[in-house]
Amino acid sequence: MVTRLGKNDRRLSFRYEAGPCGYGLQRLLTGARHERVVVAPSLIPIKTGDRIKTDRRDATTLAKLHRAGELTAIWVPDLAH
Repeated sequence: MVTRLGKNDRRLSFRYEAGPCGYGLQRLLTGARHERVVVAPSLIPIKTGDRIKTDRRDATTLAKLHRAGELTAIWVPDLAH
């Protein structure tokens, strides 16, 4: 999907929550020269009463918070660490 969306040298921007698969994905996207930010779930601002979690809702929330500049990136260890 990254190859298809990034054709014609289009630069993509990714934001996602840290998780068990996130570091491998981060390294893959770094190698493809796309912008990426890994965010700690505990640092994502949430509205009071917003308890329903779905992938679509999470993606929309991350996109809105990114656009507003309200996401805090975390340090991602490299292979040596």
